[in-house]
Amino acid sequence: MESHRDNPSKMISKLLVLTGLLFYLVPSPVAAYQFPEEIPAKTYSFDHVINRRGESRITMLTGIPIVGTAEYAYGISDRLTAGVFGGFTPFEEAVGIRVRTVLYQKKALFRVYYCTPIVFYPQRSLVDPEPWWLIRPNINFEWLVNSGFRYKFGASMIGVATHRQVFGGGGTGDQQLSPELWTAIHGGFSLPVGKQLSFQTELSYITKGMGTITDFFGGPPMLAIVGFSYTF
Repeated sequence: MESHRDNPSKMISKLLVLTGLLFYLVPSPVAAYQFPEEIPAKTYSFDHVINRRGESRITMLTGIPIVGTAEYAYGISDRLTAGVFGGFTPFEEAVGIRVRTVLYQKKALFRVYYCTPIVFYPQRSLVDPEPWWLIRPNINFEWLVNSGFRYKFGASMIGVATHRQVFGGGGTGDQQLSPELWTAIHGGFSLPVGKQLSFQTELSYITKGMGTITDFFGGPPMLAIVGFSYTF
């Protein structure tokens, strides 16, 4: 992994800007735009992204490098869904929050939505126990066909920094995670497998600007997930 130890403040500033962008983008489109009345309720059928208001959803995922994660999400409105999740990789555990909101939708079969997970890793590894943070604001372009099959493409930015680098305070050793800012492109699909159950999968490719990352946390620069969502 490329080091940025010589200028960490620049990377940290970018991470904080992304965090601020999250809190700006989430409320603004919700207040500025309402769903057209002609969009039918079936838009939400087998939807693993946006819940109806007052609706809950449980999602179970696995993949690479994720071994397992579980999320509970609640529909704050018909356009805004917030969730909490926990999971683990072969090396560490993580907890976080995820907010999703629709930015644009004029037709029932296409929408643009925004999603941002904010993840806290209490312990990076047994060798380097420095807690760290990851934020990944992403935008998604999604299409829905009448059968309930959904497919999407999108792009994101990924910011990473230790807890001490973001909030200050004392360290826990000489080895540290260098602040990083990556970009990613991703694609995925979901389909109904039951009355309230849907299957989903997504593949992301991580880059650094126009270059390729050769060592992404000890593995290839890719993220892959597969799982199921149950709505109630």
